[in-house]
Amino acid sequence: MDTQKLNTLNEEQIRNRLLTMRDKISVLEWDEKHDQINPYKKVQLKDLKEEYNLLEEKLGAVLVN
Repeated sequence: MDTQKLNTLNEEQIRNRLLTMRDKISVLEWDEKHDQINPYKKVQLKDLKEEYNLLEEKLGAVLVN
């Protein structure tokens, strides 16, 4: 998801996105721990983690305001 789209999400959308991402990340991390991940999925895991962190930051900022 690009930064512009991230900026348009409301609190509920961010929470929903984080929940679905957490599940995907968990599966990919399990695959990685068990050496069952291909290079494309490794990149996908890295990207998901980065987006997850950005969304957590955004959610924190929304809750502060």
